[in-house]
Amino acid sequence: MNDIEKEILEILEKEGKDYLTGPQINKKLSAETRKEIQIQSSSKKGEVNKALKLKLGDKIKFRNGYVVKNIPDEKLIFNKIKKEPGKSSKQLRQSLPMINKVFLENVTKMLKNGLVYLKIRESDHILLLFVNDEKDLFDESTDDEILEDDEILEIDTDKKEFAEIAKIKSEPEEIKDNLEYHEYETVETETELESTVIELTEDQIQFKQAYERARQGTHFVPIHKIRTLLNWSRNHFDETLEQLERSFIIQLNTGDSSSYTEQEINNSYIDNYGNLRVTATWRA
Repeated sequence: MNDIEKEILEILEKEGKDYLTGPQINKKLSAETRKEIQIQSSSKKGEVNKALKLKLGDKIKFRNGYVVKNIPDEKLIFNKIKKEPGKSSKQLRQSLPMINKVFLENVTKMLKNGLVYLKIRESDHILLLFVNDEKDLFDESTDDEILEDDEILEIDTDKKEFAEIAKIKSEPEEIKDNLEYHEYETVETETELESTVIELTEDQIQFKQAYERARQGTHFVPIHKIRTLLNWSRNHFDETLEQLERSFIIQLNTGDSSSYTEQEINNSYIDNYGNLRVTATWRA
């Protein structure tokens, strides 16, 4: 493990996180490390990510715009649910550095092994995820009292089916006492679920409002206009934009920027591959 990777791991441990964005890591790096990898505290996200990628070793990897501990995806999800219990699958997917297919496959496995369980929120019938504190993350044996093998509905990730994954037989008693128990008998596609309720965070709601103000009848809204209207810090804006894109709520588009001023280009968005994205389209 090189010294830079060691410093990044120490930052993650201190923050109590399994992953942070490149700019978030940059804020915590020592001046000596920034000098060594030739970035500054004010460097743009693309520069920071490129510099960090060259220095990551076996303990850390770079994925989906995040610097991530090299631990199993199952553990990333487990730790996130344990730290923030009671979130919906959509909220979790938005905040985890993995694509939907990987998320769904791992949650299905965790439900089957009894590591996590579902309960339904009465107000809107959204399924919420909780950690089963009585189960060991690395206990590979299944618990028949929690879930029978033939009672789990496998997810067809090609069709993006998100199951209301199926007839859970037991929950911790303290939850049972305060919850009207449900047996889930239906399967809905992810598309159907999301068309019924789209949960947005407060930041995402503000982003949507700015998007509509800047829209002016077009589906290709200049990103620099949204950024100007919100007047957030660059990191705050970029992180919200990336969460929306990862959740397939917005699409980021390239386009003709020849008429843009230098400031408008600067206020657009450069993705992790160095591509300039100039407009956003709200898909949800």
